[in-house]
Amino acid sequence: SVLAAVALGAAIDLIAETGVAAVERRLLELTDRFAAGLRARGATLLSPWEPQRRSGIVVFRLGDDAEGLAARLREAGFVLRVRGGGVRLAPHVYQNED
Repeated sequence: SVLAAVALGAAIDLIAETGVAAVERRLLELTDRFAAGLRARGATLLSPWEPQRRSGIVVFRLGDDAEGLAARLREAGFVLRVRGGGVRLAPHVYQNED
């Protein structure tokens, strides 16, 4: 679709303008901060955390009701999925720490 092509073009422009290394560094900063906050609240990280396997995706478990937690987070404005019994979030470079 035209809309998808425009969105893809904007995403490519953002990465080209920012630089791939800077995007990676920012994603890892965001996911580090997010993971630290989750751990402080007693969450278990399900995502690989070894440097060679890391990504900008964080999957975690907090309690035993991932669907219920996901519903509450969606109500608060988060975009997420439930995967493998955990909640999956993928922050991106344009997001802030809040």
